[in-house]
Amino acid sequence: MKKTYLTVIFILISGILCGEYKTGPQLNKYPSLINLLKEMAETGEFEAVKMSYDQPKRFKELNKIYKKQIMKKNRWFVQYTKGKKFPFPYHENFGITKNDYEYYISVDPKQKKLYPSDTLLCNVKPVRNGYEISVEQDHILLPIKFDLIRETVETSKAVLPFYNGVKPSPRQKITGPWYGYIWFNPEISSDNPNLKIKASVQIGKKTKTDQYLLILNYTETQNKKQSYKENFYYLKKRKD
Repeated sequence: MKKTYLTVIFILISGILCGEYKTGPQLNKYPSLINLLKEMAETGEFEAVKMSYDQPKRFKELNKIYKKQIMKKNRWFVQYTKGKKFPFPYHENFGITKNDYEYYISVDPKQKKLYPSDTLLCNVKPVRNGYEISVEQDHILLPIKFDLIRETVETSKAVLPFYNGVKPSPRQKITGPWYGYIWFNPEISSDNPNLKIKASVQIGKKTKTDQYLLILNYTETQNKKQSYKENFYYLKKRKD
């Protein structure tokens, strides 16, 4: 009896260390999820490039200089650009270097686009029944634990049930094609009856690169006022 008991314990521990997890009935439809998380855990540490829809600081600074110069040399600017369409040929009167100007005109302020805002350290490791992901300094929903048997993601705010898979699509124009998985809870319970909370976790991998995606969304609504937070990361293997 004792020998059998020890054998069972050994099998359980081996399963946890090797990442050979069973999944619930829903996740049985997505065997690639285990492969994705296992692959990430084998790498362990990543550079988490935090992305933002805000225009880069460099663009904002150049835009300020450029517009100030236009106002200062308005007559010259009107004459120089007459009959031309933006982007205009470079001129030193723009107040910025040619390289800076080429960068400036490459950014479309009207186009919704992701820009890198910070680079942090991300850690992925196996835990009981699944995997855990943490990102240094960032705390929105983090750390998150994927429980493959219960088919949930445990966050710092609430437990999110599995929602759906994501297939690569031409519509994924901002990120480029990627596949992945979503956990979503539209009604997180709260002690405040007037407070409505919802959250989601998305994880996946781009089809044309080795980059992984991690997207965390958290929304609070109270008295018709909404507070929305999103952390979007591209996870890349760390350079030695």
